[in-house]
Amino acid sequence: MDLQGCQTNSNPARAPAPRVPIKKRFVPHQLGMIIYKQFHSKTYQGKIVQNDACEKLYKILYEDGDAEEMSHEEVIKYTKAPIETTSTCF
Repeated sequence: MDLQGCQTNSNPARAPAPRVPIKKRFVPHQLGMIIYKQFHSKTYQGKIVQNDACEKLYKILYEDGDAEEMSHEEVIKYTKAPIETTSTCF
């Protein structure tokens, strides 16, 4: 069978179907998930204590007793563990 010169589209007059983006399903973060956020050059550990899946909001309680509300995107941003830095200032 000679495949040279064959076309991949059996009907050359027919255009390929347009790509339709797949909508990602929203999956809320779990209660108890740990986040790290820096305030005034100090990193604080917090955890998700409440969530509102309809509004995609989370209540974060920090180790020092402070609390705040975060969006789903903010939680993603702050779930990364902090990078330890060493200061060389004298």
